Amino acid sequence: MNSQTRATAKYRKNAGILSKTIRIPKVLNDEFVVACKTLNISQSSVFINAMKRIIEEAKNVQ
Repeated sequence: MNSQTRATAKYRKNAGILSKTIRIPKVLNDEFVVACKTLNISQSSVFINAMKRIIEEAKNVQ
């Protein structure tokens, strides 16, 4: 493992950043990638915002 990889791993661990793996249809993924590029937004920001919305929605149900 090179020094940059170690530094990145250390940062992610300290910051509490996780990697999530999901299985989705290829066509959906391809369209999502293009949409994100078109809107000039990161894919991770879309997931983060969606997760936050679901969390808030769940809080309102409880």
